[in-house]
Amino acid sequence: MEWFKNFLKSLFGEKSAEVKTPDATPPIPINMPKQDDVTIPTKPSIARPADLPASNHYASKDPILLAKEYAFLFPQVKIKADMLAQARSAAKNILKGKDRYLTVQKATGVPWLFTGLTHYREASLRWNAYLGNGDPWDKVSVHVPAGRGPFKSWEEGAIDALTYQGYKNLQDWSIGAFLRRIEAYNGMGYRINGVHDFQCRKQVRGDGTVRPGTFNGVYHGSMQDTTPKNASPYMYNGTQFYEKGVSIEDHSFYPDAKDDQCGIMAILWALIEAGETVFGISSSGIISQPKPVEPKPSAPPTVGMSRKGNYLHAAVALGLQDAADHTLKVMAEQFPKSDPRYYAIYDIDQHSSKKRLFLIDADTMEAKQKCVAHGLGSDPDGSGYATKFSNVNNSKMSSLGVFRCAEIYSGAHGKSMRLDGLEMSNSLARERAIVMHSANYVTESSAGRSWGCPAVSPEFISEALQKLNGGSFLTIWSKKQSKV
Repeated sequence: MEWFKNFLKSLFGEKSAEVKTPDATPPIPINMPKQDDVTIPTKPSIARPADLPASNHYASKDPILLAKEYAFLFPQVKIKADMLAQARSAAKNILKGKDRYLTVQKATGVPWLFTGLTHYREASLRWNAYLGNGDPWDKVSVHVPAGRGPFKSWEEGAIDALTYQGYKNLQDWSIGAFLRRIEAYNGMGYRINGVHDFQCRKQVRGDGTVRPGTFNGVYHGSMQDTTPKNASPYMYNGTQFYEKGVSIEDHSFYPDAKDDQCGIMAILWALIEAGETVFGISSSGIISQPKPVEPKPSAPPTVGMSRKGNYLHAAVALGLQDAADHTLKVMAEQFPKSDPRYYAIYDIDQHSSKKRLFLIDADTMEAKQKCVAHGLGSDPDGSGYATKFSNVNNSKMSSLGVFRCAEIYSGAHGKSMRLDGLEMSNSLARERAIVMHSANYVTESSAGRSWGCPAVSPEFISEALQKLNGGSFLTIWSKKQSKV
């Protein structure tokens, strides 16, 4: 049974009660496809998790749930006939760049295969493109993440992208960690907390034809409306676990369009067919423990190398990647050498009864969630939702954007912290006396209205001021307003 124990260890990185041990003890052969075959059958099988939805995809970003999904679905993958050639071509070309990916692995500890797969999905394997978003690596990037570069080489840019994401020197690269991180690299909007009300437009291909499923108008659903629900095309396109629904450009979603690129799962099986060992599975059917990537001894077990990378990584897990990307862009422009331990993101789209202030520790990637008030003028109908924002004095509205947390002082609300607005949308914060202070109308389960200040509970104010004052950053973020 040692072969099966090794396989389970490579799948989960730990024990799991969801797995049923088969009766057979020898390795089960994997019959690789002939040129005309369109499936790659594989064993052993993993028992279906009892809480897995009928769609086969969790509406969650919980790493434990996602690990169960990946482990259950990966051995069952069948590559669709119309995507088999693309999967094989992608695998072949990824292998051509293996030596360069190994160079990046040596510098970051990130498995070369992870870099190769993201290079395919993010940059179509172009060597003149930045791994983080496909922009030219020899110029400052303009897409998310913006403000990166220029770099001296593709490898330098790739190392930066992986470090920026917080993936450098991580130790656990079992199937759950590997696939969860590669999905998070693209974004977790297909899972939960995605943007609604997308402005869409017809996509015209190079030959002048309209891409099927695209249209001009507004789609009022969310990115979770894939078929089946919550299926990331980034991961599952080209397999039986994804049919349609894709975000083609930023802030768009087309429920009847299909992804053009082959997904990660299909490419992994094409790589196995080509002779690579993936999660302990090889084309010969031998299942063995994969060699772990050796981390740097000084690296924390679950934390990336840079604080900024850790901050972004934590924000991705919270569904706040856009807010963190924007914060880091503003920091790069105005305070490039700043490296605070603590950051705060105020997700002002949420109802005032929600814990929508996230205090993130960039050393540990842990986050505390607390209630916080918005301005009376931002909520004119008293619904609990902030819908209007202003940078004008006496408007009693909240202001959006990135604030630098400044000095602590004693005022009408006791100890408070001044905020300096760093954008056009909040540049008059100090003049308007927009500060972080405590208020009795903010509790652990609700928040009243301020005159525009991000007021917190009396129980939380001391901790917030201690951790944020003197150069940390607070971002008051609205996804809805960021699209306007």
